[in-house]
Amino acid sequence: MDNRKERSMKAALFAMILLLSGALAAQTPSRPQQNLNIPKGMKQYFFGFLVKGEKWAQTPPKEELDQLMQKHLAYIRSQAEAGKYALAGPFLDNDRIRGIAIINAASAEEARNIISGDPMGAERKDGGRDSSRYAG
Repeated sequence: MDNRKERSMKAALFAMILLLSGALAAQTPSRPQQNLNIPKGMKQYFFGFLVKGEKWAQTPPKEELDQLMQKHLAYIRSQAEAGKYALAGPFLDNDRIRGIAIINAASAEEARNIISGDPMGAERKDGGRDSSRYAG
């Protein structure tokens, strides 16, 4: 009979430990899943490009363009300060690709969301003046 009682106590103790460990695991904040293909000591980044669209030549009035540029630069500054942009800037060769951003994000979707917040890309897409866009 003692053997039966001992097994019963062990089973109850095991169940209690299992329940407590499950509750503890549920309380632990999850981290973004690491890409196991990235070598140790390296980090994954995403690229975004500001690309000239078909309507690039339809330039808004200078005052409007200046305001848009100020919003664009403020957004870049805010993302850099938040640690989301590792690098951002223009290409000066006046070719099809106008700018680049290297984005510190956990996923491509997060990188696209960060890029889509840029007034330069967002306003020009919505406003129809040109279809320049960032592509992740």
